[in-house]
Parts: sequence; structure tokens; C-alpha cells
Amino acid sequence: MPKKMRTEKFTSVQKKGKSVFILVKFTYKVGDQRKTYTKTFNVADYPSYSECLKAACKHRDIKRAELLTGFVPEAEMTCDELIDIYKAKKHLASSTAKAFDANYQKYIQPEYGNRNVAGISPLEIEDSLNALTRTCSQNVIDRLYNIWGSIFSTARKLRVITINPMEEVDKPKSRYFPEERTAKATTDEDIQALINALLESGRTEKERYDHTILAYMVILVRQTGMRPQEVTAVCRSNIDLEGRIIRVDRTYGSDETGRAIVGAKTSTSIRNIPLTETAVNALQHVMNMSANEYIFMRYNGKLFTSEHIAGCLRDMRKKYGLNPVSLYTLRHQFSSDLITANVDPRSVMELMGHSNVSTTLSVYARSNAETKRNAVEEIGRRFYKIADE
Repeated sequence: MPKKMRTEKFTSVQKKGKSVFILVKFTYKVGDQRKTYTKTFNVADYPSYSECLKAACKHRDIKRAELLTGFVPEAEMTCDELIDIYKAKKHLASSTAKAFDANYQKYIQPEYGNRNVAGISPLEIEDSLNALTRTCSQNVIDRLYNIWGSIFSTARKLRVITINPMEEVDKPKSRYFPEERTAKATTDEDIQALINALLESGRTEKERYDHTILAYMVILVRQTGMRPQEVTAVCRSNIDLEGRIIRVDRTYGSDETGRAIVGAKTSTSIRNIPLTETAVNALQHVMNMSANEYIFMRYNGKLFTSEHIAGCLRDMRKKYGLNPVSLYTLRHQFSSDLITANVDPRSVMELMGHSNVSTTLSVYARSNAETKRNAVEEIGRRFYKIADE
């Protein structure tokens, strides 16, 4: 028996003769009445004092969840169950939920999906992430780390576990070097063809209105590199046409009630972006179409969802035989064009609203074989020019 017996919140040590007990005690309310819950654990019934304390804490957390919230969590909950609870609570957008599910199902679920979350140690989580450092990018590692965090934070809120193991997990650095990837083949001709199709299509007034608004969204993303959800959240107060600046300070995401306009993705996502003349003209057209505060709204007064946008662009591609173009492709193209134009990475990072330069370079600065070939051939031309002299 340890000389100094450790306790946890809402627990205390009691001695009766030679016997030692751990007392769980806390108060709770039923209507206007305040009641006290108590339960004692005899240390002699367990292999050690620490095992008795662990059992007392587990009982404490389950009973507090039951009495304070009216919810009785399972004594054991699996990662699969906790992930479902987390997604239902967060109201994730379909695109976010799809990426979330893809990473969870590929890297976590096969080994840990049916495991009791209380039996997963910090070392196991860290080892599983370290095993991926040579095959996965830092972006994937970061996402998996966040998914694990979502699982255990949900378990902690449900009082299924007493300590969040992620507090002891060090996020590893990726050592993955991807094979060369070429830039996505999206040309300004493809983009213009899409814009023309949107402006010229629509069987009803409602469709024509929505397609026109979407055409101007395409223009704004291509000219500013804004995230599609940020464009959806643009309101009149964000726009300074005279100063040719657009302020990005919110996004179309989700809160506890479902989809909604919420704050910016991160603090670095809040930024001012200079507007080209083309972007100014597009914004002016949209602002003249209605008196809505949020200017990129559909005919029915609702905001564009990612599903609606993707479906509309897919219909345009099939109907007019267009090359694939998505709004995120245009954002990537904006970043790549800036880097190709030798804009310094720090400025590109700030324009894109990234939290660090490595994200800008690893995610958006796609390797372009033709660009590299031209650069090397230019060096060769310079050499032979000197040699001829």
C-alpha cells in the first residue's frame, strides 16, 4: 500500500481500522433538489490500490454522465460507435464527411474499429501513425491525428474514459516523398467554356438565375483563389469595389444546429485579397442581381451547397461535352499560377489563407513536368550561347 495514496476528483480515501476504502462522492440536481451520490470501494477487493482507484474513477464517470446528463454511456464503446456520434454532432458537410470517412475506413477502422476505446493506449496510436510516415503525406498524417483526437474527445465527453490518451501522443513528421505529379489539365479555355455554358443554359427563370450566379462564383474563385465555401459566405460588407479588396472572414460550414455561416476556418484564413478588374466586374454583376446581404444566393433564397454545385457542374460537363472543372481545381490553379509567376511563397500562403508555407508548397505547388523541362532547356541554351562566343 503506498504511503501517500493518490486520489482523483470526486474521490477520497477513508480508513476504518486496517481497511482502506476509496469513496466516490458528488452532488447532482433533480429538479430543484440537490442530492448527493456516494459509493465506496474496498481496496482489499483489488490487486492494488491503483487498480481500485481506476475502478472507482470509471464508476464515477459513468454515474456522473447518467445523473448529470440523463445519458448512460456504455461501459465499453468502440471507435466505430464514437465516430458515428462525432459525425452526427458536428453536422459535417458532405465533402468533409467523405474525406473523413475515407481516411478513417482505410487507416483506422480495419484494426481499431471494433476495439473498446478504453483499451487503446497512447503508444498504440503513436506506433500506428509512425508506421505511415514513409507511405503517407503530412496532410494524411495530420488528418489521422485529428480523427483520433475526435474519437477520444467524444469518448471523454461521454465519460467513457477518464484521461484523453491523445495528450501523450506526439504527432510524427512524414518522410514520404511522392512520385512526380503533373498539374491538373485545366486551361483558361476550359474555364471560359464552362462559364459560357452556365450563362447560356437554363430552362426556367430559376435555373437561369442559379446558373448565372454560379458562373460568377467560378470567375471569383479563379481570380482570387478563395475556397468555394468562403465565396458562398461573401456578404456586401466584405466587398470594397472602389478599393478593389475583398475581405475573407467567414465560411459556409456547420455548427450545432447544422449548416450555417460560421467564422473563418483558422485565424490565418482571415485575409484581404486584392481584386482584379475581372473579379470586380463579376461582383458588381452579382450585387446588381438582388438585394441579398449574402450575394451568392440561389433563386429560392438559399445558399449553394457543395452537392448542388458539384451536380450542376457535372450536368454542364455532360450536356456540353466540357472538360472536368471543379471550384477547388480553380483554387489550385490560382496558387500554381502565382508560384509559376515567381511570387514568393509567403505571399502565396497569405493569399491562400494557409497556416504555413509547407501546406502551400506541398498541396498546391503541383509538380509540372513541362515547366521543369523548359527550365532545364533554358539553362542548356544559355550554356551553348556562352560556348559559341
